[in-house]
Amino acid sequence: YERSSFEVSLGPEARIEDRKVLAPWDGQVLQKIELKPDQHLLEIAHRNGLKSQLYYQGRVSQIEIGTEVQAGEQLGMISPDSNKLIWNVSKNLSELQSDRTGLNNSAVVSE
Repeated sequence: YERSSFEVSLGPEARIEDRKVLAPWDGQVLQKIELKPDQHLLEIAHRNGLKSQLYYQGRVSQIEIGTEVQAGEQLGMISPDSNKLIWNVSKNLSELQSDRTGLNNSAVVSE
């Protein structure tokens, strides 16, 4: 496995739009875990061979394990009491035939 992590930090003046948790690519929800009250981990297997784990404080939209999601679809909201989201991206090198993953610098959103 190859893994990258990104931390998206919101400034104190973050708008509601900035707090939306969006699916980075099309895929299927593998896990939806409430780690603590108001802290969530979503895991999504993407069609491009990557897997995302999104960890944040806030709420999760009404999605269930096995749900197909589209790139840009809202998955939840980051709490006003929090200022970050952690996004882990991994790929299983043995499953990928090419290095064309669709991950590039423009796919990473930051403040």
